Amino acid sequence: MSSAEQFYEQLQQIFSNRDNQVLEFEIVPPAFGSFLQDGNSIGIGKKPLAQAFIIARQKFFCRASGTDVGPAEAEFGIQNGASGDRFTDDRAIATEIMLLFDCEHLTACNWRKRRIAALMEGKGSMNTSQKERNGRLIQLLQAERTLMATYLCSRLHRHTKSPTLWHHRFWVLNQLVQIQYGDSTGDARFRGAVRGLLEDELGVVLRAAELHPRNYYAFSYMRQLHVTLSQHLEKFGPATDDTNDCSSVLARWMIDRCQRWCLAEPQDISGWTFLLYILDAASSEEMQRDTVSKVLRFAIHVGWEGESLWTFIDLAARKFPILQTLQSFGLLENDIDDGISREGKTPTAALTIPKGWRSWSTRARALWSNNQVLENA
Repeated sequence: MSSAEQFYEQLQQIFSNRDNQVLEFEIVPPAFGSFLQDGNSIGIGKKPLAQAFIIARQKFFCRASGTDVGPAEAEFGIQNGASGDRFTDDRAIATEIMLLFDCEHLTACNWRKRRIAALMEGKGSMNTSQKERNGRLIQLLQAERTLMATYLCSRLHRHTKSPTLWHHRFWVLNQLVQIQYGDSTGDARFRGAVRGLLEDELGVVLRAAELHPRNYYAFSYMRQLHVTLSQHLEKFGPATDDTNDCSSVLARWMIDRCQRWCLAEPQDISGWTFLLYILDAASSEEMQRDTVSKVLRFAIHVGWEGESLWTFIDLAARKFPILQTLQSFGLLENDIDDGISREGKTPTAALTIPKGWRSWSTRARALWSNNQVLENA
């Protein structure tokens, strides 16, 4: 057995025994060896991974008889049937190794979609009931979900920001929601399950964004999922006793966690823009003021001058009724008191607020200087 086949067999065994666990892959330098494993953490050299990919690709584009076929012919076969060896576990493992090496391998990704779609259509499972087929399908979708988390949360250069993988994960979540919760009655247990699903997905997004700064693909995925889950919840009536705006309820569930992540990664503008999005979706003036207050306390306490945080403050000041909050921190002049309504709404007349993030940062710097002077006096 060649070394390339050995690397393939090692990865095949790892993926076969994954049992829906999320693994963490990392490319290691040659000095550390070709292959390392510690629990769910796996290190593999770039060259061994490339060799395993070649073997996996050969196995994928190969008929049961052993005759090699080209990608176009293989694609035609995949499109025209789910029987035979088209959707076997061996080929499934091969696609997992192919995607580990090349996250933009559309043929491998589309094959996995068609494998799931074939089961949804009942192909190759005519002797099973709809309930059994749905149970198997949910298991397959959950396995696909954890597989995508393995790629998106691993320390790999391109995977965390792969549009192909994020799109595939969104497709998988769409199918899972429709099948697992399609007949739900909208009771408390169902909403709890949706909340758990949303929080799990947010965890994956924040981890991917931590590994790859300014990860707009990850946060765009979260926006799409927020809209999809909101629309699904609306089918079952009011979200709570006092509101039937499911989008607001889902957004409120994410605010605190997202705000804490943004304060831990204050230089990442993609996180701040997502926080701005869910604050807007939450439609809660109290949450908007409270979140901005926490951000300002952090910025003033540490003397933060970075663009991303102050861009968030600038956009929030123009979008939300928070001028009184900004004034309480000394970031707005006292002569605008008359322009602020008692309800705290944004004034409409001649009130002006600083233009651009630099103006806010400059005002904050003046506050820090005055505080230092007072402390030294």
